[in-house]
Amino acid sequence: MIIHKSTKSVETLSGYPNENFGNYPNVFVVDDNGELGKKILAHQPYFDFVLDANGTLIDITPTEKPPLPPPEPTELELLKEKYAILQSAVDFIILNP
Repeated sequence: MIIHKSTKSVETLSGYPNENFGNYPNVFVVDDNGELGKKILAHQPYFDFVLDANGTLIDITPTEKPPLPPPEPTELELLKEKYAILQSAVDFIILNP
């Protein structure tokens, strides 16, 4: 598995579980099937690198995922909202001749 240092994006290629198969610069190479590889796949890209004194990747620290954006309102919800506004306007006109 290749982990790009700048983006924390991961690339895997069957048959090359622990090689820099793309000869990319500025990457870490981790065995796909190893404990660290599985941990990275479970958390990517939401983690920080843990390096030893030589700059070798030895672990990761998972970070919090950002919250999901609220869902877009459905057409029915938008129509209900418009209906409520129109109904309020009609009620106002009827009660205030």
